[in-house]
Amino acid sequence: MSVVTVGALERGIRRSPYRETIDLLLAALAPNEEQAAELIAAAEAERRKGRPAPEPLPMPDPTVLDTAAIRSNASFTGRTEDLVAIESAFEGGAEVVALSGMGGVGKTTLAREYAWRARERYAVAWRLAAHTEAGIIADLIRLGANLVRGFENVEDQKAAALEVRDHLLPGLARPVLLIFDNLEDEAMLWEWRPPTGARVLVTARMRTWSGGAAVVPLGVWSRSEALEYLRREGDLGDAGDGADALAEALGDLPLALAHAAAYLRATRTVSPEVYAARIARYLGRTPRGAEYERAVFATFQAALAQAEEDAPGSAALLCLAAFFAPDAIPDELLRRVPEDGALRPVLPDGQESADLRTTAADPILVDEALGALDRLSLMTYAPATKSFSAHRLVQAAARDLIAGATSNWICAGVAAIADAFPEMGLQNWSGFDPLVPHALVVVKHATDAKVDNTALRSVLSACGTYLFRRGRDAEGRPLLEHAVDGYRAALQEYPRERTPMEWARTQHNLGIALTTLGERDSGTARLEEAVAAFRAALGEHSRESVPLEWARTQRNLGIAVRKLGEREIGTAGLEEAAAAFRAALEELTRERAPMEWATTQQHLGSALWSAGERESGTARLEAAAAACRAALEELTRERAPLEWAWTQHNLAGVLWRLGEREGGTARLEEAVAACRAALEERTRDRVPLQWAWTQSNLGSALCALGERESGTARLEEAVAAYSAALEEHTRVRVPLGWAMIQHNLGDALRTLGERESGTARLEAAVAACRAALEERTREREPVGWAMSQHNLGDALRTLGERESGTARLEGAVAAYRAALEVCTREREPLEWARIQGNLGNALRTLGERESGTVRLEEAVAAWRAAIEELTRERVPLEWARTQHGLADALIALGERSAAIGQKNLAYKQFREAVLAAEAAEVVFNESAVEHLVHAVQRSVERSRRAYEAAGLVSTGTARR
Repeated sequence: MSVVTVGALERGIRRSPYRETIDLLLAALAPNEEQAAELIAAAEAERRKGRPAPEPLPMPDPTVLDTAAIRSNASFTGRTEDLVAIESAFEGGAEVVALSGMGGVGKTTLAREYAWRARERYAVAWRLAAHTEAGIIADLIRLGANLVRGFENVEDQKAAALEVRDHLLPGLARPVLLIFDNLEDEAMLWEWRPPTGARVLVTARMRTWSGGAAVVPLGVWSRSEALEYLRREGDLGDAGDGADALAEALGDLPLALAHAAAYLRATRTVSPEVYAARIARYLGRTPRGAEYERAVFATFQAALAQAEEDAPGSAALLCLAAFFAPDAIPDELLRRVPEDGALRPVLPDGQESADLRTTAADPILVDEALGALDRLSLMTYAPATKSFSAHRLVQAAARDLIAGATSNWICAGVAAIADAFPEMGLQNWSGFDPLVPHALVVVKHATDAKVDNTALRSVLSACGTYLFRRGRDAEGRPLLEHAVDGYRAALQEYPRERTPMEWARTQHNLGIALTTLGERDSGTARLEEAVAAFRAALGEHSRESVPLEWARTQRNLGIAVRKLGEREIGTAGLEEAAAAFRAALEELTRERAPMEWATTQQHLGSALWSAGERESGTARLEAAAAACRAALEELTRERAPLEWAWTQHNLAGVLWRLGEREGGTARLEEAVAACRAALEERTRDRVPLQWAWTQSNLGSALCALGERESGTARLEEAVAAYSAALEEHTRVRVPLGWAMIQHNLGDALRTLGERESGTARLEAAVAACRAALEERTREREPVGWAMSQHNLGDALRTLGERESGTARLEGAVAAYRAALEVCTREREPLEWARIQGNLGNALRTLGERESGTVRLEEAVAAWRAAIEELTRERVPLEWARTQHGLADALIALGERSAAIGQKNLAYKQFREAVLAAEAAEVVFNESAVEHLVHAVQRSVERSRRAYEAAGLVSTGTARR
């Protein structure tokens, strides 16, 4: 269970059941058809009626409060009637109240003041930056982190935000208050509003609403409120006519009056009359089509001129901040020194301003400038987060100051983001979190201005990859697509002949973006393009000229080729990937670059693991295990916990495959231990998709152990692990991953079903296999399709053995033969042999139910074909099972031969059966697999009885 789920249970919160949970219960409990139908109907009825009203539960006092946005505001003025209107609307049953009005009237200030005054009535009072979906997601995750420890470390951010919306908030005893601040798209409100238990206060400039919201229209202050504010915040005392004239000139607009009051307070020698005269000349200069009122522009100009006079560079920093998101701008972004030395705002009346480069290069100048902006209410500093916020209208006015050089300023903003982004990796996600909202905004500005440069492409690729990794594919894909287009355009603009090394770097970066896109695509076109881009880069990134760049390109080529090879038949692509990784390791040595050496060892282990699964023998798998263990020497849990967990996950997969091919259980026990170790860091709340992969690996290791034991405990654990994995690896999110886990779940359910009476488990196994085939099509993933056909055949065969008819068995034979069309002996020798063996089983059962010997002869032929690849030297335990299967087929054929009078032939068939069974018994005893020993002994006893029944020999002579 996730931390969120556990937290909900601890609080007594009722939650409507997921369908995956119901499927897990059905698999675990194995009810009859009537009981299963009742359980499904009850669950569906619960979901249809909506989330039930949660039972009252205690909530910590004080309220969970967004203290970054909601706090006591001593300068709040007036709005008594509007506060009453908000409360009356909520008390009257409204769940959504919209504060609507033009920019600068104080909608956000009023919403925050209401939340502060009413906080004790709410379990949670929280502000969401609702101008983008990314802002809503980020703020819901902040809220989740205040309710559940570690929530901010989740991998799939959108899913986590939905968890807060759908499960955490509806389960609280008191109502929840959410402020959707600066909403621009009404549809986003209805999409992200919690289903129950929440009151929503919206601030928006929209005047018309589709319905469902109680609208409180906001206008400017009354004159008395404007004067009260000016006198108090401007420290004007009893100033009379001057203050009144100033309020009149500013139209009683709160934002403009805030600028005026801050100016007057900071410059005590300036009277309201003098200030009014100064701004008068700006009132007529408001840019045509501006989104702000003339009063805002005038007071902004006056305040900015004063800030620049007090602290040169203030205007430059504000203009840079104008291209980021308005909230929580990290202090570090405003301290990045741009390359362009000519970024200088144009201030009115010829006032000189300091350029951005000079300012940013001097920490003292930056501190003084940011302090001046804060004092004059042009920006607001939040010490707790070391970040600044600016009103959107102030940002718009600042951008108008540099209208003729917008592209250059955008480039400075992009460069600041690119410079601030940490290296991509699991351990660095927390470094991306505060920067991504600003990256998305500056990218939008760059797109609108048709800006394209190396830094922008880097930001697009890094930001898109980060969003992909955090489960925000809808946001990440367009950025990666944009990056790909940019890289391709750059290759045309800067051809290989003119700038060969830059061209090679661009090819390399293009390959990285294409690989990320290709990971989630069902086809292989993107991955093939990525491979071509990396190979092109190696044409210039030679080992002799740039050894480390050559090595990194080899490594990334290996990653793309491995991903491609995993979707193709055979091992050629995987061998090529392993060769690329080994080449990279020649330069990325442990002494020169220990962490890069370790991660390349990781990738090598993955390629060898995939190749080893497709070959007989264990050499590749042993090499894969060695590579994983080498990586763990540098990727320790203390140094890089998530990378350590990833390597443990891969090691577990390799050990599981090795254990399947050996006798005993030591390797399989090691695999289970490695999975459990990985899950200590790969938690569901931290990295849900990776947690799911490791749960799947754990299920495979447990299933293999369970097949060697007589009980069902390990198999039950395997089913639980696979079912847990499917809660995160949904069909929508990762279709091929979902299909693979369905395939494995089907295998575990079938094995369980073979050991139980009834058919519920087996029916569930068939359903899981058919589900896998919906995504694992022959065209998209031929090897996976064939494996799932194989699994489907196994489940149908086992069901058919318990039924009197032959339809299920015929279905099994068809599935096996379909699988053999792809899994040929040349391409996949071991898988081909396994399918042959299971085909032999199905044919034997069919042959026993029909007259004649055709099916039984086909069964014997299939088992003999299997033994040609499943040799005792390669896979001793599988060889023994195959010998046992051949023995059973020969016994059935001998019985039929004896029945039609062919006694000599029957004698030979019985003798061969006994020899095969006894050979199998030796290996089963060596491997200490007791239930298989008993099974083969029963086969020998059956052969003895058949001898006697046919009158061939006397009792007791069937065994040597």
